[in-house]
Amino acid sequence: MTGTEKVFERYRTAGTRGTALAAAWEGYSEYAALRWLPRDKEARILDLGCGAGEFVEYLRHLGYSNVSGIDYSPEQVAWCRERGLEQVTQVRDTQAYLRERKGAIDCIVMNNVLEHVPKADIIPLLTLIRETLPPGGSLIIQVPNMANVFGLAARYLDFTHEVGFTEHSLRQVLVASGYEEPEVDVAGLPVRLKLTPRRLLFWSMNRLYTIAHRAAYVAAVGVDAPTIYSKLVMARATR
Repeated sequence: MTGTEKVFERYRTAGTRGTALAAAWEGYSEYAALRWLPRDKEARILDLGCGAGEFVEYLRHLGYSNVSGIDYSPEQVAWCRERGLEQVTQVRDTQAYLRERKGAIDCIVMNNVLEHVPKADIIPLLTLIRETLPPGGSLIIQVPNMANVFGLAARYLDFTHEVGFTEHSLRQVLVASGYEEPEVDVAGLPVRLKLTPRRLLFWSMNRLYTIAHRAAYVAAVGVDAPTIYSKLVMARATR
């Protein structure tokens, strides 16, 4: 067993316990804003690397009835089961799991998962996901954004992180995996329906930060500067 596998075995005990449910749901609000999730509430959705199961619960809250989750960590799966998420299972070999389900999953979501995959395995995994999806099926990815001012901290926050992404490198691996015209968008700034003075201040400060951050990048690297500076970056690719 490798050192990374040992951390995954005790992932919750080692300190990665997930997010409070309310905060996690608020953080997923950009999914509603981007309208990337399937319209069909009976669509077969797989949360690949579901962790503590917050997104599985969020999808159930939105009315999706055919949601499942898989995770490598036995502690995370046990935690999900304790909270009644019986559709979450432990999977050691993700590629074997996907090969057995070709055409049986309409949408695969990877929230903060791809950065844990060894670099040499990323494109083969994304290619297999594309082959697993039926025509019109979609893959949605969310990863920490290395163009963010705190990107370096996010990269090394977790011992199991293997690689970091910007909007450009995320698009690169998707195109290299056979996806045509993947969409990449901002993430990590929750969309809230009720505007309060505190939230307005947060939004204003974020806008000022983004302008200043982009100006610094353009001054340093010119026209090749990133355009997305949020804490997370999201992408959707369709077969």
